Amino acid sequence: MRPTNRDDNHPQPPLLGSSGLDAILRCHGHRGDMCPQQRGDVCPEHTAGARPDSPLEAVTEEHLPLLIVCHEDPGCINRSQTAAVRRRFDAVLYFPTAPSFTRWLFSQERGDVVPWCVLLTGWREARPCAAAISAVRSGKSGNLRIDAKRPTLREPRGGDTSRIGTAVAAMIVSVSRGRQEQVASEWAPEGSAMAGLPLQIANSDGQVAQHLATLAHQMTVRITRLSV
Repeated sequence: MRPTNRDDNHPQPPLLGSSGLDAILRCHGHRGDMCPQQRGDVCPEHTAGARPDSPLEAVTEEHLPLLIVCHEDPGCINRSQTAAVRRRFDAVLYFPTAPSFTRWLFSQERGDVVPWCVLLTGWREARPCAAAISAVRSGKSGNLRIDAKRPTLREPRGGDTSRIGTAVAAMIVSVSRGRQEQVASEWAPEGSAMAGLPLQIANSDGQVAQHLATLAHQMTVRITRLSV
């Protein structure tokens, strides 16, 4: 049975195609956050059974990144997931709207964190998602739409607040050919600067899959645990 952690105020969206990362995301009651292991820290709950006098050794493991999809059409997930893409992502987290993605992002660690997700959006969701990432980086959410269900931003993790990191490493925006692609391409530099991360425009399922495969190949989520 999949580990669960119920949060009535902020229910977790469905994880699709889950594997090892699914359990890590939901372990220890972290409410969907990365557990300390996944952030690169040592998670004390993984060492609870160790004897005090046992020699402990830090072991670093590599895990595939998470794919987040924020799109009004859930069918885009299956269309863009080639076999190569499925091999490079450990799970897919789906949000039907930008506000639901924003609530999740606001509940995640920020600050001194290593990005561990790639965000795929439609054109409709691109601007508000980029604005949400910008708000998490800056700590200023006044420009976002009012949402009573959105949690308060967490305090930055780590001492250096000059560069606030988020869970998201890069964005891909899926658009249709023609006028929408033209408008999105013109907006892309602004959106990239707003979110503070690489942003790519894809006008077909093939381009989406290609961008996803490239980004996943560049990303590695490292987990450190203590081994007896």
